[in-house]
Amino acid sequence: MDLFSQNCPYCDSAQVHAHTSYTTQTNGTRTIHHCRRCDRYFSETLATPIAGLRTPLSRIIEVVKARTEGQGLNATARVFGVSKKSIIDWEWRLSQLKPTLL
Repeated sequence: MDLFSQNCPYCDSAQVHAHTSYTTQTNGTRTIHHCRRCDRYFSETLATPIAGLRTPLSRIIEVVKARTEGQGLNATARVFGVSKKSIIDWEWRLSQLKPTLL
């Protein structure tokens, strides 16, 4: 799995070019791509583990780092002020990146 795939997620064509960019509230600037083959537009994070996240990535990294250093789920939720369900969701999403990162 590529974190930011350059192929179209709809038709898997490599005929993709940057169309416009937009600024998110918490995660900086992202690019909208256009596929010339199927004439569809999509964000660079579509079909990636970070698609649709509203929490800043820096905050998610802090929480996951605390968990990997041995802090329990309840303690992490209490310290960072996030729900246990959110922490479990972030861990599940980011666990899909393990083969890519290794």
